Amino acid sequence: MRLSDITNGLQKEQIEPQKDHAKRILKEVSENFDYALIAGGAPRNWSFNILANDFDIYVSRKICCNEEEQKEVDENIQNGIDHLSSIFGSLGENRANKEISSNPYGGLILSHLYDFIAPEFPDCSSHSQKKQKCQLIVIDDHSEDIIDFDSFSKRIFSTFDFGICMTSMDKDGNFYNSPMFNRDKKNKTFTVNISQLKRNNQSGMEKLVERFEKMEQYFPDHKMRISI
Repeated sequence: MRLSDITNGLQKEQIEPQKDHAKRILKEVSENFDYALIAGGAPRNWSFNILANDFDIYVSRKICCNEEEQKEVDENIQNGIDHLSSIFGSLGENRANKEISSNPYGGLILSHLYDFIAPEFPDCSSHSQKKQKCQLIVIDDHSEDIIDFDSFSKRIFSTFDFGICMTSMDKDGNFYNSPMFNRDKKNKTFTVNISQLKRNNQSGMEKLVERFEKMEQYFPDHKMRISI
C-alpha cells in the first residue's frame, strides 16, 4: 500500500467529523443571520474527499430604503458578531474596511470581513484538539432576490471566479451547487466565464492567475476552460 493511499484514507475518515463541526459553527452563526452558508474551498474539498483548510462562512446584509429598518438590520449584524465573539473570542477588526476590491465583486459590496479561530474536531490519531481557521464574510444585498438558501448561494457564486468552487453547505448539511461546479467536477475542468476576465482590473487578473495556480496544485488532472 502506498503512503498516499494511507493519507487519503485518514483524510476520508476525518471529513465527516469536519463537516459536522462546520454545521455546528453554522448553527451558531444562524442565531443572528437569516442565511448562513459555508461556500467555496471547504465544500469543494469535501466533494473530492479532501479535508478543508478553512471555512469561508457567508451571510448577507440586506440594504433597506428605510433608515429605521436599516438600523435594525445592522444591529442584528452586530449582535451576530458579538455572539460569535462570546463563543470563539474576539473577531478583531473588520478587515473589509482595509480590503481593496480587485473587481466589482459581482455587484455586491463586501460589508464585513472577520478572521476567527474555532476549536476543531479532535484529531483521531492523537486525540488532541486542533484549531480551525474561519472567515465571516458579510456581503451587502441590494436586491430582493435572496429568498432562500438556493438564491443566496447563487449570489455568493456570482463573486467566484471558477465553477469548481461554486458549491456551498448549510447548517443542516444540505449542499447547493452551481451547474458550473457539477460540470467542472464531471469533466475535470476549471471553468471561468469570460465576463470574469472582462470585469477584473490588473490586480484582479493577477489574483485570478494566483488562484488558478493554487487549484492546479489541488487538482493537477483538471484543465482550464473559458465559457461565454
